[in-house]
Amino acid sequence: MRTFAACLLAAVLTVPGAAHTAGKDLAVKGVRYFSYPTFTRVVFEIESAAPYVLTKTSDGRGIVFSAYEGLFSVAASLPVINDGVIKSMEVKRDTAKPYVFVHLDAAAGEVKDFVLRSPDRIVLDISRTTSVPAPIAPAPQTSAPAATPPPPAPPQPAAQQPAAQQTPPRMVVVLDPGHGGREAGIVTAHGYEKAKSLDLAQAIKKELKKLLPDAAVVLTRDKDQSVSLAGRAAASNSAGAALFISLHFTNSKDAQVYLLGVSEGSGSQPRSAPRDFLGLEAETGKRETLWGSQQYTHAAESSSLGRTVMQQLTSRNDGGPAQAPLALLRAVDAPAILVEVGFEQNRARAAEAIARGVEAYAGKNR
Repeated sequence: MRTFAACLLAAVLTVPGAAHTAGKDLAVKGVRYFSYPTFTRVVFEIESAAPYVLTKTSDGRGIVFSAYEGLFSVAASLPVINDGVIKSMEVKRDTAKPYVFVHLDAAAGEVKDFVLRSPDRIVLDISRTTSVPAPIAPAPQTSAPAATPPPPAPPQPAAQQPAAQQTPPRMVVVLDPGHGGREAGIVTAHGYEKAKSLDLAQAIKKELKKLLPDAAVVLTRDKDQSVSLAGRAAASNSAGAALFISLHFTNSKDAQVYLLGVSEGSGSQPRSAPRDFLGLEAETGKRETLWGSQQYTHAAESSSLGRTVMQQLTSRNDGGPAQAPLALLRAVDAPAILVEVGFEQNRARAAEAIARGVEAYAGKNR
């Protein structure tokens, strides 16, 4: 997300009222928020998808949210937030075009935004930092001056303090057990695919804790529940995934690894998009959503991850991942693959192989 100077920000927000005829109006009908240990999420429920502007102020203390060209309206009351990341939110009308101003607090970190469909929503995720603000110096004393103190002792040489070691960020591995809830997946005499995929994910997580003890392993679901495709991708993106693996089973005896075909991942977005219009492509007449094109930029890394995992699963160097139009992977903003394991394969061995593949990939990409 770009940071604009205050003058440019004002220019963006003072577009003449007649300009809305060339753009699509953005109407906010509801606003919700969720405070998590690592980030705060604000969800703007909108009448229909439309281009929007989301910018951070030059001093880093606020975020401005408004329509790109059309009219902007907020029919819902804004929630009261004061969780250390967000101090407050308000609708401002001091320019030609109203806007929502998000007052950031001391713990506010990186800002990400994306669009979800059916129903249409604009989601704002603000990470929570662990830095502590410096203490305020005590106020000077106003009482009468004390007697002149004796001269200070000669300074002693200070002991050499070792330089502070900065802890590197943890690698986040997201495992996505396929299906769940009402979606049973394949049903055979060996059981339900939704249960098998969850068992496999938990087994891989256990192996990764041994092979990559410093990594954080996140599951998109840890019980029998339904999770939408967009919800799985959003969970991965919010966690800051370094890689994403969706786990499924097949009636075939052999395992297979899939990645998103290049033509599928690119959609109508082969060029770099303006980062201020992350919700919709403002340059195209169709105004197609950018949500769903994130995977395109990770095509090479996804191929490398798929090849490495495939080699571990099959013990062959000539096997590679297959490309397929996988809707699930389109919106994942990290190297991503889908792994199918045969129902008759040994689950423990498959988990070990996939974990070794992740370890090998991590070793090559650190």
